[in-house]
Amino acid sequence: MKRIKKDAIVSQANWHPNFRIAEALPDLKVVRTDFFINAISLSLAAVAVFFLAIREYKAFSLKSEISAWEEKIEVSRAENLAYLRLSKAFKDEKAKFEEVRDFIATDLPVTEFLETLSPTIPEGLDLDSMAFGGERVVIRGTILGNSETASITLSNYLETLRKNPGLGPKFADISLTSLVRDARSEVLNFEIVLQRNEKKTST
Repeated sequence: MKRIKKDAIVSQANWHPNFRIAEALPDLKVVRTDFFINAISLSLAAVAVFFLAIREYKAFSLKSEISAWEEKIEVSRAENLAYLRLSKAFKDEKAKFEEVRDFIATDLPVTEFLETLSPTIPEGLDLDSMAFGGERVVIRGTILGNSETASITLSNYLETLRKNPGLGPKFADISLTSLVRDARSEVLNFEIVLQRNEKKTST
């Protein structure tokens, strides 16, 4: 057999580093630098995700709060509309009550007033309603014709009322307060106010 020479034996590296030989150990500075860079990057990413989550949570909470307030506003608006309708109905009923109260309290005999007024109404003039308000009587009605003719007819009618012995002495003023054409028809709507005077009503 051939002898193997010692110098022919090739030395092989150990399978693990020899910690006793410092020169053979890897450079730990590079490892530490990479570790810290990765750690800082992960920390910054975690902080960014955390603040992003907080912002999204606040945005979601704010949106929910806004929706809740909008719902409350809609409920309050509906309640306010209901209160307004109720208030209007109350005012209308109050006005009717006051009109009835004034009608009862007036010393003007309504039946006598109507009997005296009826013969004075000229042709082409229709009375639609009368309101007795204590100190005055409001007559509303319609009249045929154009504005000029209607104005002349109503002026003559006012003069007739003023000169009527059963009406004139009981009112301090009898005047036309409104004359407007009705857009839906060929008539004109008018309003006449008979203002009472306590001194004259006592006669």
